[in-house]
Amino acid sequence: MLAVAGTFSPTSVLFQVNNVGIKILLFALAIGIAFGLLRRPFFRARPNLSTDTSVQRHSSGNLLLHWVNAAAFLLAIYTAAVLLRWIGDPLQLSTVYILHYVAGGLILFAAGAVAMNALTYGTTSRHRLLPTGADMREFGSELLGYIGLRGNQGFLGFFPNQKKRESVTSSGDKYLATERVMSYPLWVVILTVLFITGTIKGLRYLYPIPNSWLSVVTPVHDIAAYATVVMLVFHAGAVLVIKTNWPLLRSMFTTREDMAYARQHNPKWLEEVAKAADEAPKQPVTPAPGSLAPTHGSAGGSD
Repeated sequence: MLAVAGTFSPTSVLFQVNNVGIKILLFALAIGIAFGLLRRPFFRARPNLSTDTSVQRHSSGNLLLHWVNAAAFLLAIYTAAVLLRWIGDPLQLSTVYILHYVAGGLILFAAGAVAMNALTYGTTSRHRLLPTGADMREFGSELLGYIGLRGNQGFLGFFPNQKKRESVTSSGDKYLATERVMSYPLWVVILTVLFITGTIKGLRYLYPIPNSWLSVVTPVHDIAAYATVVMLVFHAGAVLVIKTNWPLLRSMFTTREDMAYARQHNPKWLEEVAKAADEAPKQPVTPAPGSLAPTHGSAGGSD
């Protein structure tokens, strides 16, 4: 039975849009979780794709998932800005709601896929929700390096220090401490809050959610939206403004990381890549058409 206590009349277009939208969100999350169980064979980076100049950092599938997610976040922020009356919009309100649900569905699909993949295939130290003390110390060292108070990269990497300073500590893992401390854990918290509060807000069009709940859930959802904007600014700024992180930005377009950068910042990860490449099954060499396959023993070759 549909709830009558929602913002819109049960016979209105907006009610029907929200009624269908919340179902789409839950369906998208379920599909993302299912996809996460299957995505490793299709989306893993092949460890043997390294050369003297570069190494594969991301798979093409992961890159596609990242940019779809980024576009969905921008669409979600735009539609949220309209719904919160930050800005005006020429579109009909029902269209804005539809776009908001589409964005939310894409985000939940990507989040479900990544989370399930991490839990079933890729659980490592970089997937910890709570950073360790070592992570925090390395995080502080990186921040001091970005502003030129440690190491020799200078202010934001643009003005190298002439004075010899204590080097920036690094574990050598694939992901920087700033990513392990600020990116993964905070995104998990923000997305969880957005999902829970957004689901409750949407379920009022299916079930009689008490108004007392909505009076708490709605501002929390809005605050999480503000936090999303802040996180996107910091996330983009870390690779756009800080020159020393530009190789990471390029890898988000090419899938590959410069080998010189990897040797300096990710030596531990490079060791893992090399080990995985050595352990990967070797593909048999297929002879070209018309050529003789190599044989063992004394095959009648010419003198």
